[in-house]
Amino acid sequence: MNKGFAGISAGALVLAIGIIGEATIALVSTAQVSGDNTFRDVKPDYWATPFIQALANKGMVAGYRDGTFKPEKAVDRDEFAAMIRQAFEEKPVRSIPSGSAFKDVPEGNWAAPPIEEAYETGFMEGTPDNKFLPQKPLSRTEALVALMKGLDMSSKQPETTAKATPAPISAATANPASTPQKNQRRFIGNPLLFPIASTAMMTPFLQIASQKPIQQALTAVSSQKPAQKAVSTAPAAVVSKPKANAKLAAADVLKLYYKDAGKIPKSAVNDVAAATQANIVVNYPDAKVFNPDKLLNRAAAAAIIHQALVNQGKLEALPKNVAASKYIVDSSAKNNQAAQVPK
Repeated sequence: MNKGFAGISAGALVLAIGIIGEATIALVSTAQVSGDNTFRDVKPDYWATPFIQALANKGMVAGYRDGTFKPEKAVDRDEFAAMIRQAFEEKPVRSIPSGSAFKDVPEGNWAAPPIEEAYETGFMEGTPDNKFLPQKPLSRTEALVALMKGLDMSSKQPETTAKATPAPISAATANPASTPQKNQRRFIGNPLLFPIASTAMMTPFLQIASQKPIQQALTAVSSQKPAQKAVSTAPAAVVSKPKANAKLAAADVLKLYYKDAGKIPKSAVNDVAAATQANIVVNYPDAKVFNPDKLLNRAAAAAIIHQALVNQGKLEALPKNVAASKYIVDSSAKNNQAAQVPK
């Protein structure tokens, strides 16, 4: 026996070997989390590596026992609930009453605690018949909607903006003061009604109408310079151009960013627009294509969770020179205030 172990009992030796073994396992685990290549199936040049590694370094995502992350694996609802639980610390906004846990989440199931927390913090919902559907894969749209609701970032604005078309110049539009107010009756088609802007013309007309022929009255009216000025400026009161910083509704904002904006479900338009303006959306391989129905995989889940944490100030934003940053839908890149969702 080696002299270094002389005088050590067999039991003590076994204990020492056990301690060394545990330390070795701990070092391996730490290396998997903090190394340049977080998981053995997430290569340095993989598009989502910076997002995955940043979360892994904070203990917000975990891999599998074989040391893999399985970035292309679809994310089920129970797994997304678990990822949310690890990443966010939101306060409960509701509670699950005693005895009414989801029917399809057995007591003692590994996902029961994160599912309950995801529900109580407002991130995820159940079905009307009190099921959670834990094994159902999430779409990219569903995941973003869950994040926006749980983080209380959903937009409350209308989905669409009514098209603004110039109104014809008339007695009502030539002068806003003559426009009927709410609950007032509007008189239409009366040839004797004139714009208020033309009252300067009416005065001489009324004074001479009973004494001179109508033709003379019209000649007198047309000869007055103040009246001509009033008429020439009237159109300016109704010609209105959209302001450069006018804010658009959610559906119009999405059209600025995504080629397939029309495919985004109407029920999700406000949430996706809010996520876009918060720089939370990450589209791979093309930032301009949203793919609303595409299933969320673990890599994409890590990317949007990373961006949500950046928005909260809990993680550093990726440097612009990192390749993965080109997949982040950057609202500031538009440099256009018209692309802002109204608050």
